[in-house]
Amino acid sequence: MENRKKIELNPEATGLVIVDMQVEGCERHGPGVKPVIANIRALLDRFREVNGKIIHVQSVRTKDHPEFTVFGRPTACCSEARESSLSKS
Repeated sequence: MENRKKIELNPEATGLVIVDMQVEGCERHGPGVKPVIANIRALLDRFREVNGKIIHVQSVRTKDHPEFTVFGRPTACCSEARESSLSKS
């Protein structure tokens, strides 16, 4: 994160929301997502250091969800999805 402005946040008034970072969702985007994961990991670690509020959101869909039946997306990310290393406490 070099060459970036430092932002001061009050941990009592700030929260971190991490959405859909389960392994299967990230893996299918290829190696280009690794820098994003590293940035999220750094934020997560920092929030944990200061006892910040952290919310993990994982969207779970059944195989008959319109995302798959209407839009034809692959069903690899259905209810059996594993958590990523980000969400482990």
